[in-house]
Parts: sequence; structure tokens; C-alpha cells
Amino acid sequence: VMDDEGFYRFSIKFISRTNGTNLVDKMSYNNRSNLTDRNTGKKHYHRSRGSTQYSELMIPENAPLGFKEKINCPEALASEIEKCERRRDAQLMQEGVLAVPSELEPPQQIELVRSYVDKLWVSKGRVAQIDIHPPPPGGDPRQVHAHILLSLRHIKDGSDSFGLKNREWTYQKGRSLVKEWREEWANAVNAAYERYGYQIRVDHRSLKDRGIERAPQRPKGQARANIERRGMKLKENTLHQDLDDSRNIKKCETSPEFEDRIFMDYLAKRKTR
Repeated sequence: VMDDEGFYRFSIKFISRTNGTNLVDKMSYNNRSNLTDRNTGKKHYHRSRGSTQYSELMIPENAPLGFKEKINCPEALASEIEKCERRRDAQLMQEGVLAVPSELEPPQQIELVRSYVDKLWVSKGRVAQIDIHPPPPGGDPRQVHAHILLSLRHIKDGSDSFGLKNREWTYQKGRSLVKEWREEWANAVNAAYERYGYQIRVDHRSLKDRGIERAPQRPKGQARANIERRGMKLKENTLHQDLDDSRNIKKCETSPEFEDRIFMDYLAKRKTR
């Protein structure tokens, strides 16, 4: 085990028709399966993208039996939500993407994600579709992540369908809950690390809140990651990506001490490659 800081990611967004998203297609992509929109008959093909490490449709325990029988798979869930939403700019679902600790064994990863989703969302009345994706072939083994699609509407009492939207889950009020969800995910990950004997820990706070004078690293982007995965080397920056970031360059211009720290960090990381 290592006494180190683990990789933390928790992002959440709304799936909306505003940007042309079809929920059945999105569900098909996350689930790595071929699904049919039961309202239009259109088929969506994403099985060729690979497989999931784990998939599960979680429905609140107290949901009516008719609802559980009707919404019994990802295709049924997505088709029902598409039918419920009439507006051209409707918010369909909410999606969370979580980095799952790669140090844990697959059953431990599944237990971590399931318990978190149940505690934060399903126990409060939301339907959740979980899809855990393994790292891509030849990719970084740390890239285990989970896609969580969450319903925005109440389940009607004694019904087999959804009712009104819960405004605390939608865009207007839902953002105030994100900070709480981010912290809860960090707590859950750290508890799992401790339970299984790792000294690794994650921190959900921003660099600024942690008192670290460094601009966040910019993501590589999917294109660069795909090129590197094929074994092709791209031209490296003269310094570490941190120094190449324009926000850090501005700090370096006014603080030689800050530039020295960034450069020493770059050298240290070069020695470990």
C-alpha cells in the first residue's frame, strides 16, 4: 500500500433535449447495448463499443409493483421518460460520472458504487441506472468509472408510471445539492480505502480551498488519449503541463519562487517516468 493521494472525480450534468440528446441512445451508450426506443421504433446500436464491468437498474424498494414490472430494464426506463416529457427543451435525467478506485477488486468497486447510489438517491425515491466501465484496452488501468443516470420525476403512488418532477432534483435547485454529493462520494471512497487496508485518500475540495497555489491541470482530451493509447508519442511541452497552463505562467511572471516550485515538481515527475 502507498501513502498517497488517490484520483478523485465526481461530475454531474443534466441530460436535456436542448442539445439534441435522445435518452434511449444515451442509455444504450452507457449500457454498451443495442436498445430500441419503444415510442418511435428507432434502434440505437452501441454494443460494439465494448462491455460494461457491471450494470444494474435500481428502483426504490417502496415503488408500486406495477411500476417495477413495467420499468424492468434500461430500454423500458428510457422509453418511459421520453414518453413523459413533452417539452422540446425538457430535462430528461441527471447523469453523474464517478471515478471508481482502481486499487479495489471489482466486487469491492461494485459494493462501493451501489451503496453510495442507494444512500444518496434511490432511498430518496429516484430510479438509478448504474453502468461501471472498465479501462479501455491498452488504456490507463486507473480509468475505471461509473455512469449513473437518475430520474427527475416522482413515482406515482399506486401507478406504473412517473408523476410530477421533483424541483429539488432539477436545474433550479439541484445545483445546491452537488457540493453535498461530492463530499459524500469522497467520504465513501476514503471509507472503502480504510476498510480494505489502503493508506490512499481522496479530497473533493478544490485546490484553492485546500490552500494549494497551482492552477488545475487541463485534461488531455479524448483525441490525445486515443493517440497515446495507440503507442504514438506526441511532442512534449518544454515543462510540465502545469507550467504550460497560461494561468500558472502568469503566476510565474510575478513570482520566481512559484516558478521554482513548478519546475521542481516537473523534474520530480520526470524522474519517476
